[in-house]
Amino acid sequence: MISFTKGAVTLGFMSVLLVSSWAAVAESSAKIVTQLVPDQVATGKEFSAVIQIKNIGDTTWSAANEYALATITTQPWDSYRVEFGGSIAPGQILTIKPKLTAPMAPGEYALQWQMRRGDLLFGEKTVPVKVSVTGSLIPLSYSEFVFQNTPVSMRPGENYTVSLQFKNTGETVWTSGQYQLVSATDDDLLWTVDMVDMMVDSTVLPGGFQTFSFDVQAPLERGVYPFQWRMQHKQMGRFGAMSQRLNIEVK
Repeated sequence: MISFTKGAVTLGFMSVLLVSSWAAVAESSAKIVTQLVPDQVATGKEFSAVIQIKNIGDTTWSAANEYALATITTQPWDSYRVEFGGSIAPGQILTIKPKLTAPMAPGEYALQWQMRRGDLLFGEKTVPVKVSVTGSLIPLSYSEFVFQNTPVSMRPGENYTVSLQFKNTGETVWTSGQYQLVSATDDDLLWTVDMVDMMVDSTVLPGGFQTFSFDVQAPLERGVYPFQWRMQHKQMGRFGAMSQRLNIEVK
């Protein structure tokens, strides 16, 4: 005779306990934080990008466990992998600065990234960007944002000194009177200043750094306001990577 009871099977005088269990499977997941890619490069030239990804999964990323950043676009950057040192635990942000070489044929080329473990892609993809590869012999101006020292909260109408640094990653020499820092927000005069010139008679060679220190005035109304800047050539316009966007609380 076989009779059933909750959680067990009774076979005559023998009872066998039925145990149900669920094993938690650790998952890898990623969220894109920042993507900085030049919109124009010269044919055959090496260039850099900056990608920041947050680990929002349950696993720790490391090269030893076959984690890497990979391109998911076709030629000329298909199947390009970028490994990294150390480990990135859940909740941490990975910053990678991959170096790529522009193709020799001018044109527009798509570039998109996603995290990868072995042969498996996972997490958010970066927004696809189109890199314009030009055969022009005109030297290109480009910049990379390095750091900023800016208060994250301010009092209405008060003045504050801020500092931002950019690296000259292009082929031109930055000179005072021609190159400047400009606001990248919708309201250029939000901080009462929208343009900062380089110091008189100063120059920044390719590979060099330029630090801008200047005063801003907080808006008079309480609220949260964007703060972001970019390099500009007086004749050629804005170029290069923007500073990290801050949302400053005025209270």
